[in-house]
Amino acid sequence: MLQNGSQLDLSIQAASTTTRGYAEILSLVSSQLPISGIYVVNSTVQASGLLDQVMGSLSLSDIPYTVNMRVRVTGDFADPNDVLQIVEHQFYEASNEDNYPTAACITNIIDPQGNISPTDCAGQIGPGGKPPEKSLSDVVKDFFDQVKSLGWTLIIAIIGIVVIVLALAAYGPNVPSIAKAARPI
Repeated sequence: MLQNGSQLDLSIQAASTTTRGYAEILSLVSSQLPISGIYVVNSTVQASGLLDQVMGSLSLSDIPYTVNMRVRVTGDFADPNDVLQIVEHQFYEASNEDNYPTAACITNIIDPQGNISPTDCAGQIGPGGKPPEKSLSDVVKDFFDQVKSLGWTLIIAIIGIVVIVLALAAYGPNVPSIAKAARPI
């Protein structure tokens, strides 16, 4: 049983949507949780890599992120996982019912007297709220999945820009001839 005044450290992996960023989602979650007797004490967000952020800012994909948060409960809950499920549901609601968190766990339970009980999040999120290490094959597969999700139009546009830049560099006017033409007679 989780007593009134207890706190939980949570680690949640989710993705922003193409219409709502993770800061807006976290703000909405924090404002809705008090309705269920859950208050956010503090939170930190670890955003994904640069490629994910660029693709997300272009509304080409969702941006994965990890939230580590401490919440305080103002009521008794039968099970700490009840609180976790409420928080996960709020992330789902805040993302316009677009993305349910991909992983979530309770990393610590802190009773009202301040005693900390670490929990085992094995298989969901690694130590310190970090995702488990990916194998090289997972990294390569993720890269090609991201490239595939970009669509051929964007890939062709990037190749076209590279070709134009290379053509200008190779066949464009050289600097001395431009300087000579610009000199007054």
